[in-house]
Amino acid sequence: MKSDKIMDVERLIDYFEKSFLSPLLRNDDITDISYNGEDIFYLDNNIGRRKSAIKISYQTAKDFLRQIANLAEKQFSYQNPELDISFGRYRLNALHQSVCRKRNAQSVCFSLRLTIPTLRINLNDQTFGQEVKDLLDILVRSQVSLVIGGLTGSGKTELQKYLLTRMTDNSRIIVIDNILELDQLSLENQIDLNVWQVDENRHQVAIQQLVRTALRSNPDWLIVAEARGAEMLEILNSSLTGHPIITTIHAFDMLSMPDRMVRMVMMNAQTFRFEEVYQDISYHLRFYIYLKRKYTIDGLVQRYISSIGYLNKDNMEEIYGSDGFNHNYGKLSKEALSILNTSKASQLFKKTFLGGQE
Repeated sequence: MKSDKIMDVERLIDYFEKSFLSPLLRNDDITDISYNGEDIFYLDNNIGRRKSAIKISYQTAKDFLRQIANLAEKQFSYQNPELDISFGRYRLNALHQSVCRKRNAQSVCFSLRLTIPTLRINLNDQTFGQEVKDLLDILVRSQVSLVIGGLTGSGKTELQKYLLTRMTDNSRIIVIDNILELDQLSLENQIDLNVWQVDENRHQVAIQQLVRTALRSNPDWLIVAEARGAEMLEILNSSLTGHPIITTIHAFDMLSMPDRMVRMVMMNAQTFRFEEVYQDISYHLRFYIYLKRKYTIDGLVQRYISSIGYLNKDNMEEIYGSDGFNHNYGKLSKEALSILNTSKASQLFKKTFLGGQE
């Protein structure tokens, strides 16, 4: 017999997928849906943000969110005006009518994130060419920690999915996530994938505690789907133990990523010194990838790797840079090469990043 909790999740998904959102939920190209109190918008992976023809009343939207809160057994009221839940392939964030306004009247609003079990990243020369694919393979094979940065919608999670497909068979991987985006991926390689879901309302399964627990489970890789704040301290501490980590952060550009990570660590205590934290980061979290999203003149979405860099104790060395059309390749420094396993590197990799030298 299934537990009540599982049955509630199944009922929640069933209710959700039979709602007024169902036409959008059936479209695998749609990654995000939002309601601003009057109109529904969606983000299509190919054509960008569009306004939906679906129209709902304030009462319909309010009843919809109230029913979701009831099925999820969550408080959603004047005292608890935010509803933030993950279920199945969805993550919903909603705000109560005590907060939202539309045309000077009470309203409700929500945003929804969707995942699908396939790679949505476009593996073409504009996203990243064979040279970059070979570089990413070397980074994964060398088991070095990777920090992926970018703005919302730039493709950070999709790149994490891609990196999972490049991992060695039988690798033990622990993924810590709140929306279970990486759990939805269909993988052809045979990896020991363990996905743990975060619940910030329970200390035992908050992200910081799960990172600590993961280290006792002897993973080959620890993947923290997204670092948003103080949990960066646990990510840094994990890297100090030698466990390779992949995580994502929101950042303005690649050069600003280490500084942002330092400030995230310093959210834990004012006693941390910026210089000391930066030194730890520069030694244990050395490789950075930055993604961008832009729109073409036809209004289509283009996502691409903008930069790949190596952080030494003095500065960030750019290994690769792109504006989505033109690509610049740098040479790996001796310091960077000292921690990489290039024994099985392709000739293209050697020519591009080593200058043809072994």
